[in-house]
Amino acid sequence: MRLASEVSASAPAFFEASVAEPPIVTLSPGADIDVVRDRLKARLPEREILTTAEFRKRSVDYWLFQTGAGAALIAGAALGMIVGVVLGLAFAINIEAIRQWLQHTFGLVLFDEQLYLLAEMPSHITPFEVGAIAGMAMFFSLAASIIPAWRASQLDPVEGLRRE
Repeated sequence: MRLASEVSASAPAFFEASVAEPPIVTLSPGADIDVVRDRLKARLPEREILTTAEFRKRSVDYWLFQTGAGAALIAGAALGMIVGVVLGLAFAINIEAIRQWLQHTFGLVLFDEQLYLLAEMPSHITPFEVGAIAGMAMFFSLAASIIPAWRASQLDPVEGLRRE
C-alpha cells in the first residue's frame, strides 16, 4: 500500500496511484506509457506492470482456460449442440408416429389427407442438412453473443477493481 503513494509522490506529473490491492495507476493525458512502465518496474521489481488491455487479456485467458469456468462453458456448449442434434433427429425420424399418436390421444385431425393430399408426414433427412442446421444454430448462437461480449470487453477492469 505504501508503495503506491511512494510512486505517485515520485512522479506526480505522469500518473496518480490509488491505494488498492493491486495498486492501480492512472496516467495523465500525454504521459508516455513506456516511460511510466519502466519507472514502475524499476521501483517495484516484485510487481507485474500491466496495461488495461494486457490485464483484460490475462483475465479472459485465466477464466476461460485455467479455471473450471471455461471448461464448463465449452462442455455446456458442446453438450447443448449434441442434445439438440439428437433430439432434432429423433423428432424428424419419428414425425409420422408422433402425428398418429397426437391424433389418437387427443382426437385431433392433423394434416387432413383431403386437404393436404398427404397419406403420411414426409420426412427425409440427409447428413448435409443435419450439418447445415447444426452449423447455422452454432452461427446464430455465436452471433447473438457478440454484442454482450463486446460490451463486456469495453468495460475498464481498472474501474471495476476500484469499486471493489
